Amino acid sequence: MNSNLPHIRNDRHLANAVEYVENNTVRTGLAGKKAEWKWSSAGSGPPKVCGGTPAFPARF
Repeated sequence: MNSNLPHIRNDRHLANAVEYVENNTVRTGLAGKKAEWKWSSAGSGPPKVCGGTPAFPARF
């Protein structure tokens, strides 16, 4: 594995990365709200991993 590639360091970093990605369509003017983007995970609750387990704790 290439250690120079970015990686998720902790739960807070994951939450920030998800928020950043979900806001990209708003920042670029493709949607007025992040949940309006057809393929967005915004508004669907916390990100889930396979099996429905939260990807990070609810406190985020």
